[in-house]
Amino acid sequence: MKILTKLMQGLLRVFSALPLGFHYAWAGFFAWLLRDVMHYRRDVVMINLSRAFPDKKYKELKQISNAFYKHFGEVIAETIWFGGCRNPERLHRKRLVEYTNLDTVEAALAESPGVVVLNSHFGNWELTGGCLTYDYRPDSERSKMEANDIIAVYKPLSSKMWDEIMRVNRCAPVLRDGCAVQKKLGGSIEVILKPGCDHHPHSL
Repeated sequence: MKILTKLMQGLLRVFSALPLGFHYAWAGFFAWLLRDVMHYRRDVVMINLSRAFPDKKYKELKQISNAFYKHFGEVIAETIWFGGCRNPERLHRKRLVEYTNLDTVEAALAESPGVVVLNSHFGNWELTGGCLTYDYRPDSERSKMEANDIIAVYKPLSSKMWDEIMRVNRCAPVLRDGCAVQKKLGGSIEVILKPGCDHHPHSL
C-alpha cells in the first residue's frame, strides 16, 4: 500500500506541475467520467434537485445537474494543480481565491484565543490549505498569521491510500514539503479526526 501511495503521489506531482489551463482543459473529461461512466451520485443529484426545485421541468433540472458535474470536474482539476503549489507564490499569482472582510476575522482574533472558519460545498473547498496566500492587500496591511497559527480539521477518507494523498495535497502551499514534515519544522498544523460523521466535512 505504501509503495502504491508513493507511486500515485509521484504521478500526481508530475501532473500538478503543469499549467492550470492544462488542468481546466481536462475538467470536461472528468465531468463526463463522473456523470456518464461512473454514474457518481447521479440519482442522488437529480432527486435532491427535484426536491429543491419542485416547479422546474426535467430539462431544467438536467441542465443544473450538468452544471454541477462541470463544476465538480473543475474542482478536481484545481485540486490536482493545487498539489503542485509547494511554492505559495504560484497559488498567489493565480488569484483563485480572494478574501473579503478579512479585518472582521482579525478583529475576532484580537479579542479571543481563536476563530473557527467553516467551509461549505461552495466553490472549491479543497483550496482551503492555501489560506495564507489569499490576502491581496498591500504588504503593510496583510495578515500576520503564520502556518503555526492554523489547525485544519477534516474527517479522513475511507481509503487509507487516498487519505494520505489528500492529506499532503491539501496543505501543499502551507508547508513546503507537505504535512509529513510538520514535526521537523516545529509547526502546529494538525489533523483532528471528527467521529460519528458519514461524510468528511471541509473546514478550517
